[in-house]
Amino acid sequence: MLLLRSLLFVPGNRPQRIRKAAASAADAIVLDLEDAVPQSEKDNAREIIRE
Repeated sequence: MLLLRSLLFVPGNRPQRIRKAAASAADAIVLDLEDAVPQSEKDNAREIIRE
């Protein structure tokens, strides 16, 4: 069984924060496309995550 001690939620429209999260010691990173991203930024966030 995989034990996740830490989950780090990161807005999908913030590439710098995504890179910083990837370098962290978090057990899992959740790229948020809902609450943390304004409606006007959702398409951009999807493109950033896709990369």
